[in-house]
Amino acid sequence: GYNGGVGVDEGPVSEI
Repeated sequence: GYNGGVGVDEGPVSEI
């Protein structure tokens, strides 16, 4: 996700 996971906001690092 946008924060590291596989969805949109489920992790500590930005994917944008």
